[in-house]
Amino acid sequence: MADLTVVALLDRIHAINGTITLASGTLTPFRFFPREWTAAGLPAIFPLLAPATYEPSAGKGPIRGVRQVKLLAPVGRPNAGLLTETAQNNAELVIDPIIRTYRLTPLLQLSNTALDGVTDVAVLTQDTGIVLSPLTGLFQVEFTLVVPVIAYQSS
Repeated sequence: MADLTVVALLDRIHAINGTITLASGTLTPFRFFPREWTAAGLPAIFPLLAPATYEPSAGKGPIRGVRQVKLLAPVGRPNAGLLTETAQNNAELVIDPIIRTYRLTPLLQLSNTALDGVTDVAVLTQDTGIVLSPLTGLFQVEFTLVVPVIAYQSS
């Protein structure tokens, strides 16, 4: 089993995000935080690194842990600070497909190939509902994906 790097994990999550289909409209996947948001790119989704915990290994054996990844799904701009119908509709359209996609890819697999280093089922543990993000200035739904991993093998 190869080391699971942060880059490999986020690249795979981005690739999975690219497979999410909505009942109507398009969910735009980004790998990195965009410099600017345009209405044409919303709703969107991108992975953001979150905390991880590790089991002590005392320098022997692999480092096992749990990595969290935030899946941020910006859905619309506020209008004078208020939720708009478009943002609310977009939020309602993205939640179920995101949950369904990650439920169907528990080992973060693509083309039936699991991501090396994922040791158990990755699960979405929560979403925030519609919130105004201080990071983006947009309304968004934020999901927490918890991924059990082997981060580093001993050489």
